[in-house]
Amino acid sequence: RHGLRGGRRRHPGGDAGAWSPAGRKIAFQEKRGGLFYLMWMNADGSGVEPLLGKEIHGQAPSWAPDGRKVFYHTPGEEGRMQIRELDLRSGRSRQVLPLQGERR
Repeated sequence: RHGLRGGRRRHPGGDAGAWSPAGRKIAFQEKRGGLFYLMWMNADGSGVEPLLGKEIHGQAPSWAPDGRKVFYHTPGEEGRMQIRELDLRSGRSRQVLPLQGERR
């Protein structure tokens, strides 16, 4: 199935992911059409789908310790990168930190 290295899982067409704190889900990024999308799957590799069933552009997902949020980075205004927080219960995303000087 999917390779597993050092607690990070690789999915065909995607990059290494991040395990949820409870170990039930893996969030990862997948590149399609030149854009990165946030995806997730069950720990056994089944149920691959967009994170929260939405087309969310982002990279390098990382879970909050309580498993209720996922942090990721994405281009913001004028192409400057920003870190965003996605609340998994409400589906709302908000900017947490701009990465000044970074442009994509």
